[in-house]
Amino acid sequence: LKDAVAALKKFYGNKADAASTGYTASASGTQAINILEIASANFQDLLNTQKSSETTGQANFKKYMDESNIRKAVLDKDLEHKGRTGTKLKADRLRVAEDLKSYQKELEAVVSYETELDGSCGAKEV
Repeated sequence: LKDAVAALKKFYGNKADAASTGYTASASGTQAINILEIASANFQDLLNTQKSSETTGQANFKKYMDESNIRKAVLDKDLEHKGRTGTKLKADRLRVAEDLKSYQKELEAVVSYETELDGSCGAKEV
């Protein structure tokens, strides 16, 4: 648009060229130039706004991605810790189950021995 405005100003503004070509500056030519200048200014404002929005959007996206990467790292560590804790708890559970079996066998042996003693000693009445 700037080039078009400059070309029109040059064309209509140079009186020597205008006389040789037969074209002269008119109100409609001036209005066309003014409309193009307004359109160019509006376009430049829109472009500046868009660039500002793009810069802000990129900054927001980078901030979001940085926060997301930090949050992901924290969650990964948490998952790793929970995995270790789960493995430890499974091992503890197996160990406790084995201990329970062992204690049950010991209890059965004690009960069996007590029954044997009761049978050999007999109940004494007092």
